[in-house]
Amino acid sequence: MTIESRSDRRLALHELIRRIVECSDRDALVEFHDYRTIFSYLDKSRLLFAEYVDCLRQAVEWQADSSLALQAYDLTTDKFLRLPNPGEPGIDCRKYFQAALTIFSSHPATDEIQAELGLAEIFQRLVYRHFELSLKECQRNAEMTRYAWKRPGGSLLLLLPRSLSGAERRKWLSEHVPDVNPSRPGERDRVQMIIHQHFDDCRMPLEDALLTVLPASDYPDFFDTSLAVAGLAATVAEEKSARLLEQRPAIQKLGAANLKAMILRIFEDIADGDYQEGLIARQYGLSKAAFSRFAGGQWNSHVPDLFRNAARVLSGNKVLVGAIRDLGIRPRTAEILPEGFFP
Repeated sequence: MTIESRSDRRLALHELIRRIVECSDRDALVEFHDYRTIFSYLDKSRLLFAEYVDCLRQAVEWQADSSLALQAYDLTTDKFLRLPNPGEPGIDCRKYFQAALTIFSSHPATDEIQAELGLAEIFQRLVYRHFELSLKECQRNAEMTRYAWKRPGGSLLLLLPRSLSGAERRKWLSEHVPDVNPSRPGERDRVQMIIHQHFDDCRMPLEDALLTVLPASDYPDFFDTSLAVAGLAATVAEEKSARLLEQRPAIQKLGAANLKAMILRIFEDIADGDYQEGLIARQYGLSKAAFSRFAGGQWNSHVPDLFRNAARVLSGNKVLVGAIRDLGIRPRTAEILPEGFFP
């Protein structure tokens, strides 16, 4: 798919996912998997879905059989990749995308940037949980074998522990599964759930378990702007103070500790809507001109050093940049962000 043909590339993340869920839009699904780098893992950022799940696979290989880790990878990716044709049975990725939207709708965002960041966080947590459950299922399946339980009116193909012999399986099923009717819709799933409840404390069918998420009250507030600002501030403050000798002479005189504290104060005041340049300049002994060059709130052609640095940090986060683009403020940010960053 070329950039010219990517009609979904300007959609916000929630709009893109809604198209997948409500319109079965295959182009939107391709856009999500091939271009939306909304995941991160340890020191890796801007990861695609498959790259993130592969990081999880590699992380568990040391404590689980590598073949099981690979099976969990395949199962997890199938849950978010497969979009069946109408009436076709099997996995349907729309149910999993809908799970993310359901959580998202319970946390109303005040602006597009909050919405983009919040949904990306929700999606990462959901995928992580699905990988855990996929690994559990693969481990369980490795310990079980298929057994055809023949009953009047038909038979049910079930998974039972390898440790049980054929006679033991028949006996256990007869004792633990009441009112069996192979012709009843959903009967196999009902019986399999009883088996899982007994042998591995699985409280619900796998399909439902994968869609189960923490109650809304158990999630942090994904849409707290101050958290996003704090993360950006800390990153920029660490970087600026670590490169003290590269700063302008007036800024160097502050020392690393004071520079870091001043940067955190600047971002905190901006987030609070109470940014008073003169007050901060006087507190840290800087002239008006020196402070303006470093963090002035108004500029035309020259972008102050601090905000140029912040823009470079932001350019490494396509979730934020995509939100900036979708808000229609690209011309202002394009002069700060690396050339060619926007598609």
